[in-house]
Amino acid sequence: MKNTNFFHYIRYTVLLLSCILIQQIFIRYIQIYNFTPDIILIALFVIAVRLGQIPATIFGFLSGLLIDLFVGEVIGISALAKSISAFLAGYYFDEEKIKVTIRTPKFVLITLLCTFVHNVLYILAYIRTVDLDILKLFLTHGIGSTVYTSLFSILAVLIVSRMERKMQIS
Repeated sequence: MKNTNFFHYIRYTVLLLSCILIQQIFIRYIQIYNFTPDIILIALFVIAVRLGQIPATIFGFLSGLLIDLFVGEVIGISALAKSISAFLAGYYFDEEKIKVTIRTPKFVLITLLCTFVHNVLYILAYIRTVDLDILKLFLTHGIGSTVYTSLFSILAVLIVSRMERKMQIS
């Protein structure tokens, strides 16, 4: 695991809490045909690529638990899906290529793959608690949200690239 100081964990905790608030309050205003991006997953994948599997899994579990408590649905479904998808994204952690991975289209592909896994896990766990049409749920929540979140991750790549360039200049 990468040698990080306590400040990194505080910074990523603030990032995740901010993303959870933004997700719960503002994201509904940019939904398209009931598709919404999951910015919490994007933040988790940034953590996974920068810190590795174990911290990402812990952050994924805790953020999923907070979401479950916020939304008031079955406790643990989001925690399970987010921790597994963050763990999967952690496979792309490479201490020597941290800055390169986050600034390239590879991060968008990581987001696409891991968001798809997250949505499939969430749907399979959720469908056990409710009687819904699985194909409709998969098409509306699974594929649409996966594509929208992946497109939204392009913004994350651009923001991180720009911030790192500004830090190098100053």
